Amino acid sequence: MEEDKEEIARSRRVRNFNDLQAELSGANNGRTLRFLTAEEAANRPGSKEKAERDDAFWAWVHSAEYATRTQALSKNLSDALTATDKALVENARKVREAEERLEDIRRRAQRLEDGRLVYRAKDGRVFTDDDQQLPAHEAARVPHKPSAPSYEKKLEVNNEYKRSIRERDDLTRFREKLVKHQDRMKSHEPLSPEELEGMENDVKNAPAAVQPHMRDNRTVSASRAYMEGEIKGPNVSTAFQNAVEGTTPAQQTVQPEPVIPRGPAPT
Repeated sequence: MEEDKEEIARSRRVRNFNDLQAELSGANNGRTLRFLTAEEAANRPGSKEKAERDDAFWAWVHSAEYATRTQALSKNLSDALTATDKALVENARKVREAEERLEDIRRRAQRLEDGRLVYRAKDGRVFTDDDQQLPAHEAARVPHKPSAPSYEKKLEVNNEYKRSIRERDDLTRFREKLVKHQDRMKSHEPLSPEELEGMENDVKNAPAAVQPHMRDNRTVSASRAYMEGEIKGPNVSTAFQNAVEGTTPAQQTVQPEPVIPRGPAPT
């Protein structure tokens, strides 16, 4: 009896192993899938579904549209990076000027005996530098000094400073995204339609501070770049220094993407 149970268990293990190997190899043994999901089965080496997807993917990679759009994207990424560096230079000036104005406001503000800076609003209320309203009995002891900056003026300058800092953070994040996209392009690994479109949209949706510095205040269209052979872009490595000095970046040729050897599509 025990021997029969062991034989049944051994036969089950052998059958499970054989079925798994058949599913992994794509061989048709007449059984339904027991180990792989339908998606995993469709991605098996040699499966019809995967072969069809590979053919479609490599047809896309070797198409004229792919060449057109990747060449244009390489150029537009360089243009956008140069424009972003110029925007960062302008932003640094705005941050510095806002800081100086805020320091001047605080230097001219009235000061309580405990050292706190205070500002009187137009309605008579008095606020500290951290925007806390003073109780009425404390506010009454603060003299009316026409030359002292008002609370409204302090808020205006402080908000301007905060906006410039937010803009700097947005520009920094956008620049990091552009560099990441450039590194991805330099890897020469083929791009899926979705990945390529995502990069194109990132350049198109550049922050408002970048837009005035983009060529013609817009990105170069893929068709124009391709038809006119516009595959030159600024030297990214010197873009920031050129922007600081106010000079025009030297143009360098961006080499077209090499022909990618056919192989399995990226998974």
